[in-house]
Amino acid sequence: MSSRSAGGDAAPTQLFTSPHDDVLAGVSVNPPLPAEEPTRVVSSEWEQIVDSQTSVMPPAAPAAMPPAIPPTDADGNADGSGDEPDEEAPHHSANGGGKSHTKLIAGIVVGVLVIALIAGGIFYSGGNLLLCVFVITLSSLFFIMAAYSTRSPYAEVGAARETLQVMSYEPMVLLMAVAFFQAAGSFDVAEVFQLNHPIICTIWLVFLGVLFILTIKLRKSPFDLSMSHHAHQEIVRGMTTEMSGPTLGMVEIMHWCENVLFLGWIGMFFLWANPVSVLVAIVIVLLVYFLEIWIDNNFARVKWQFMFKSAWLVALIAGGVKVAFLAFL
Repeated sequence: MSSRSAGGDAAPTQLFTSPHDDVLAGVSVNPPLPAEEPTRVVSSEWEQIVDSQTSVMPPAAPAAMPPAIPPTDADGNADGSGDEPDEEAPHHSANGGGKSHTKLIAGIVVGVLVIALIAGGIFYSGGNLLLCVFVITLSSLFFIMAAYSTRSPYAEVGAARETLQVMSYEPMVLLMAVAFFQAAGSFDVAEVFQLNHPIICTIWLVFLGVLFILTIKLRKSPFDLSMSHHAHQEIVRGMTTEMSGPTLGMVEIMHWCENVLFLGWIGMFFLWANPVSVLVAIVIVLLVYFLEIWIDNNFARVKWQFMFKSAWLVALIAGGVKVAFLAFL
């Protein structure tokens, strides 16, 4: 719109396109800005007003100190009474029970070693072969008891497998003693030095059967089911998993005593009245032992079912058939 003054001059025209536009005189018609609010600094835990330095969050409570842990002695007792039995519950002492349990295992292993030494003494002194077989079997049974006495599931599984191994090779060992009696006329080992020819000439089939079960007796692969010389199987070291120190040392000595005894059984087949037979027997024993090492390093472990069936089959053919043949010859 336009307007005129009284003098006839035209008044300046003002156009309003928006209620918020500025007038031509430079005077703003917009409402004044509100006063600046205090700047807020926000963090993940606190919000603080800068201008007043007033916290809008409650102050943090002081951290609680953890309870003090009383000092313990070498046995893990807080009152230092580890060496004294508890009068109220004398049968629930873990330390005392563990020590007595270790002593029990060590005592059984000592008995195993002594019995193995007795069996070796009977054989190498020219004593009764059948008695030697019974004594070394008793040593194996005591060793199984020692493994069952441990608190390790691996040792218990190894003891169960050792029981199966004894059941596998024992028939062939007994038939070996019977066949030796048939060939030598006596159970005494010293009688082989009175023969005109080695007994392998008569009972060579029995020798092959003993050679088969020797791998089980020496606990070599593929029949190292109960105990391994290295912790490389599914039951770690089997029967000796929880044995250490002097106890494990006695087990190793016992194992080597068994090796010497079983290899002596092998050499027995090649002895006769000639002194040269001793040298021949030693050479054969060394060859057989290296053969066992070769088998141990080249064959994988088998299941106990195969071991059990194969050992009894060999005992039936190599031992039973030969003993029956000599009995009715």
